[in-house]
Amino acid sequence: MARASLEVGFERLRFEEIASWTLAINLASQRVMEKLGLRCEREFEFAGLNHRFYRISAGEWHMQKKEQT
Repeated sequence: MARASLEVGFERLRFEEIASWTLAINLASQRVMEKLGLRCEREFEFAGLNHRFYRISAGEWHMQKKEQT
């Protein structure tokens, strides 16, 4: 589902980048984002909780897809 969301965002909607964030303690979500090629850019506090911010550009996504084929 997460990979399909990135594909729709980059292939159909032509987004230049896609960003996501999760709680710093949510290691499972971080792993999913990292497996999809998103990179952690920074940590921040929101609602009194530590979060991590991830991002991937369209160029990175397309390069990653080419490497997989």
